Amino acid sequence: MIIEKNSLINKNPDIVEILSNDPVKFRCKICGQIWYPEWSPSSTRTELPLECWQCPNECGQKQTNDEDEKEEEEKEPDNPLII
Repeated sequence: MIIEKNSLINKNPDIVEILSNDPVKFRCKICGQIWYPEWSPSSTRTELPLECWQCPNECGQKQTNDEDEKEEEEKEPDNPLII
């Protein structure tokens, strides 16, 4: 695999597809949303902040939160009520 000089390294490959490096353009693999990430002047073109790698619809976060809620439901209560 050849990596271009200014190409991005995908920090969220399960959710984000890089459509273009110039201008930087992403697509969500879950919902299909396309967005142009913004970054601060302190970041470089190849090192975008982590928040840029999240779908604007928060698809990955919703999936993770759903899994966490299921795990909490399956746990036994710490202090069972004794009657």
